[in-house]
Amino acid sequence: MKYWFHDIGDVEQGNIIEVTLDKAANVRVMDSDNYESFRNRRSYTAIIYYITSSPFKIKLPRSAHWYVVVDPEDQPGSVVSSVKVYRKSTSEKPV
Repeated sequence: MKYWFHDIGDVEQGNIIEVTLDKAANVRVMDSDNYESFRNRRSYTAIIYYITSSPFKIKLPRSAHWYVVVDPEDQPGSVVSSVKVYRKSTSEKPV
């Protein structure tokens, strides 16, 4: 499977991540344990979206070390993506 990932590090519950894509793609948001399982093609749990318009905001359900995986599926070419983290106390300022 061809995919790109963003290691966004330790992020607290309730913070917002903003994902921007240049074309539609599947986006998986997962903690470090589930990302390791995903990489090794084992069963994993993730927050999964098919994003068709950007930017797209996701509120994180708990504190953890998070990864954002961008998967273009069978679409030709690559997907240009970026991820910003907004702290809940200063939601207008990306980290």
